[in-house]
Amino acid sequence: MSVGIAGMGFYVPEYRRTNQMVVSDIREALKGTNSDWLNKTAEDIVRVSGIKERRIAAKNEPLSDMAAEAARRAIKDAGMHPEDIDAMIVATLTGDCVTPAAACYVQEKVGLRNLKMIPGDFNGACAGMVGAMRMAKAVIKDEDDPCQNVLVIGAERISSLIDPHRPESYILFGDGAAAVILKEHPRMKLLKFIGGGDGSKTEVINKTQSGSLSFLGGGIFRFAVQKLPEVTHQLMESVGRNLNDLALVIPHQANLRIIEAARIKLGFPPVKFFVNLDKYGNTSAPSGFIALCEAREQERFKEGDLVAIIKFGAGLVWEGCLIEA
Repeated sequence: MSVGIAGMGFYVPEYRRTNQMVVSDIREALKGTNSDWLNKTAEDIVRVSGIKERRIAAKNEPLSDMAAEAARRAIKDAGMHPEDIDAMIVATLTGDCVTPAAACYVQEKVGLRNLKMIPGDFNGACAGMVGAMRMAKAVIKDEDDPCQNVLVIGAERISSLIDPHRPESYILFGDGAAAVILKEHPRMKLLKFIGGGDGSKTEVINKTQSGSLSFLGGGIFRFAVQKLPEVTHQLMESVGRNLNDLALVIPHQANLRIIEAARIKLGFPPVKFFVNLDKYGNTSAPSGFIALCEAREQERFKEGDLVAIIKFGAGLVWEGCLIEA
């Protein structure tokens, strides 16, 4: 039997940071300068990004709390109990501390008592959750000591890394978490993974010494508009299918201009792309899986449909997954 998704769930904080709030924060931070950002409006942010608001974790809400809640919802969705989980990977770059791993805190908060391997974190930036799922699939298929039910979480508290003094990142990011349970399962089968990285482009997105995110928007745009269609083609070709067989693409929810340019390049109508970044912004690792949960709720795919999730991020890295629902 193939490895598939037996359950999924997501969590986003209650607090909404609207574009008007973002504009006010930026104007206060850059007061006394001659920055062009002083003249930007809430509508300008929608125009350049497609984002209207993003969710922000409360000051007393650590990353592990969000990850744990998404995990509980995925476990419930799978009809399981915490003791059924025997492995866990958390995809994040914003854990509660450098060490121990965020996964250790999640283990305690969810009550995962029967893990057969180290609860660990994986930093694949925005592509991390798809990469962690690839690892989880290998763990289930391991010949020496296979695991049966693997919890994969993507969670980010990106608000801890953004600063209104750097408006180009401050307008884009929000917090959230998503989780899936992988096991040998007849539905939501993981058909194929395709990924990679280009370490020559590490300067395009990075965390500065001051602790805030910095990136070069033009470099990201060109890279993503090339990679999204490229990986989509590769996924379909790898299983002997063509683009017309694809029911839905869930792109990384980074920027609507990137998504639209990639969609047009693929020749797909808007209905074939699922977008929810207007509500959440770029949540990094969990973004594609918050979208997958909402796409299921909205019945945007049915049993047997092919769904592609394509992610890219700092590194620069990319990872795509083809799912048969």
